[in-house]
Amino acid sequence: MPEPLRVLHLAKLAPTEHGGIETVVGELLDAIPRQRQPVTLDCYCYAARSSDEQLGPAVTLRRRRTTAVVASAPISLALLRSYRRARRDADLVHVHLPNPWAAVLILALPTRAAVVASVHAASSRYGPLRRPHDALMRRLFSRADAIAVSAAANAALFELEAHRDKVTVIPYGIDPARLQPPDDHPQTTPASRPPRVLFVGRLVYYKGLDTLLDAAPAINAELVLLGDGPLYPRLRAKVDAMGLTDKVRFIRDADDATLAAHLADSALFVLPSTTTSESFGVSVLEAMAAGKPVVVTNLGTGLDHLVRTTGAGRVVPPGDATALADTINDLLADPSERARLGAIGREALDRDYTSDRMAQRTLDLYAKAAAVKTPDQAASR
Repeated sequence: MPEPLRVLHLAKLAPTEHGGIETVVGELLDAIPRQRQPVTLDCYCYAARSSDEQLGPAVTLRRRRTTAVVASAPISLALLRSYRRARRDADLVHVHLPNPWAAVLILALPTRAAVVASVHAASSRYGPLRRPHDALMRRLFSRADAIAVSAAANAALFELEAHRDKVTVIPYGIDPARLQPPDDHPQTTPASRPPRVLFVGRLVYYKGLDTLLDAAPAINAELVLLGDGPLYPRLRAKVDAMGLTDKVRFIRDADDATLAAHLADSALFVLPSTTTSESFGVSVLEAMAAGKPVVVTNLGTGLDHLVRTTGAGRVVPPGDATALADTINDLLADPSERARLGAIGREALDRDYTSDRMAQRTLDLYAKAAAVKTPDQAASR
């Protein structure tokens, strides 16, 4: 029996937390072992204190204490010490970006392992460190044996043209079984209750939540905002100032069961992001898994590409509260169209956007990356 492929994942937050990149990493760690290929996975991430957790027979989550945070980027000396040892036995290092400290470790500590870089987003929060950060990314992309993006549109967005021979498109995927509502959840919505429009995501600057709240008075439904983040106090104050407390509900702490229940209760899903930091939108896949139509914005990223190519919903201009409200209201007024779009989305998800499909494509990329290692990389330790 062949020796297992030893893979180190370098992520930012724990994949057990709900969020875009974290959800993708978590789905990979769950789905890769299901492909019945000999692989062991060690996932390193930043945390308040160091600890190890066994997530499965071949999967270990290794949290490492954050030493400092510089321009929103964590730095961990504990991770440095762990990576220095672990890289010697690794066959492949899979780094999830943005993650500057992980990039520094890969470049500063040579490894015989193949390197795969998944570019999930282009952060715009590094301020005066933007130029050195971009230089760091260019060096990492030159070192990488393979680069993964979630949609073809994102390859240009992330300025990967110089490395196009290394770039592979691996669409995100989720496990629909993760989002089954509880057995005792009502199967139908009471006729006396107004419809609900659901948003899921971190409360951060690029999610377009100000636009959604500006549209809220004209939307013929309740709004449920499921997620937490630094903008919560300001958004809460805005809801109060606009007199929308009976119309807008915040759910700041939710597990998969809670998410599944709110998806089941919603008439449709909205993700009104306003910048290209929204490169895909895993929450859109979760809505598709629940058979819900989606409304997203035209950003020229994997987000609107997903909705256009699957036909799972509608695309509106970013930052346009009137267009957002009108599109949502049109769908609220047409139950048959909502059902049609929801069914199309679920069919597309089952065909192309499951975590098993993502995992198999990722394993194929691992094999490709390991095959193109240069001799000097293979010899270094």
